[in-house]
Amino acid sequence: MSSLCTANATEENHHLIDTKAIESMKPGVTIINTARGKLIDSDALIAGLESGKIGAAGLDVLENENGLYYYNRMGDVIPNPELAALRSMPNVILTDHTAFYTHEDVESMVRGVLESAVAFEKGQPARHDVTDL
Repeated sequence: MSSLCTANATEENHHLIDTKAIESMKPGVTIINTARGKLIDSDALIAGLESGKIGAAGLDVLENENGLYYYNRMGDVIPNPELAALRSMPNVILTDHTAFYTHEDVESMVRGVLESAVAFEKGQPARHDVTDL
């Protein structure tokens, strides 16, 4: 049996998956996170993986990932001990925040930006308004 949860990162769900949540899971659970890094307490995840309570993890997002991706970091020391620990584990797959790079999602992002630009030009409300009124 598996569960699927999609969520934005909010104060209410920060560390939604923490030590207490992991303790309530079945042994050997696999955790997949392609939503938001802040949903999972990295220390609790690492402890769960090390103890065997979590059997595997697939992570496209990671807590404290700002500045890690989209730059050439070859040869750099990455100051993120959670990333180093997770990368060393054979039962963890890390991708670099690219789960949304599907044809449909990229088309939707481009379409949304163009529609918002046209709406702005016409003085209409934009679909993705980010102004603070």
